[in-house]
Amino acid sequence: MNDPVLYLKQDKIGKTGSKDIIQKYFHLVNQNESEEVTIIDIGCGPGNVTHDTLMPLFKNPIRKVVGIDVTEKTIKFANATYGNEKLSFEVLNIGNVVPEKYISFFDYVFSFSALQWIRDQRQLFLNINKIMKPNGQMLFSFVAQTILYDIFQSVWRRPEYAPYITDFYLAQSIFQKSKEPVKEFRAILENAGFEISMIKLEEINAKNRSLIDFKEFFASLNPYYNKMPDHLKENFMLHHLEQVQRDAEVEGPNNYYMKFNMFVVYAKKK
Repeated sequence: MNDPVLYLKQDKIGKTGSKDIIQKYFHLVNQNESEEVTIIDIGCGPGNVTHDTLMPLFKNPIRKVVGIDVTEKTIKFANATYGNEKLSFEVLNIGNVVPEKYISFFDYVFSFSALQWIRDQRQLFLNINKIMKPNGQMLFSFVAQTILYDIFQSVWRRPEYAPYITDFYLAQSIFQKSKEPVKEFRAILENAGFEISMIKLEEINAKNRSLIDFKEFFASLNPYYNKMPDHLKENFMLHHLEQVQRDAEVEGPNNYYMKFNMFVVYAKKK
């Protein structure tokens, strides 16, 4: 994430309905109201969903909530804005590293619109399993398939930008081209040691968006925006917007929307 303030402004696109997902499916989460609990939000971004949406839903006394993200600037913003004695944020890529202090530590794992960034899904969910207590619960969603990835590919492979792109698939879910994404993902989760109560694809629409909205969204989230030389940044954004005009759905003048097929999963550690 390049700019947490700008990202919050375009939250409906960036988090692709995470608050709606939480409101719709949080009832699946079992709570023992007498015990203190530990919670982690993976890919917490600027921390607003962790603080404003997740924490108020818990009837249990909360011992500790940890939000993790890979971007130092974002974590500094989250701690400054939302951090308190029970809620803290730290830089951590759980796909790569499992800190000793978090092994078998968390009762609840949440993540919304973040896990698609991690290519090695098998290792990711093995690591998530390690940080959960026995019978720990997990509710998460992330983008499985969307035309947004095709927009990225179209722009990033242009000859003027390609030399600055180190990984053309960085922002793309490994399930983008899958014919049976649910079946494939179910196998990954089961092999990682999870008992799945619900796994589904749900279509989310980011509606009523202008081209300015999309420009701010791309500037806040696009991993290669800040890697472009200054003389290319504006055209880099404009070429993304040209692809939006070609590929996104249109409901009226300067009124675009984009579809996201989201995995929604509720599972427990076996």
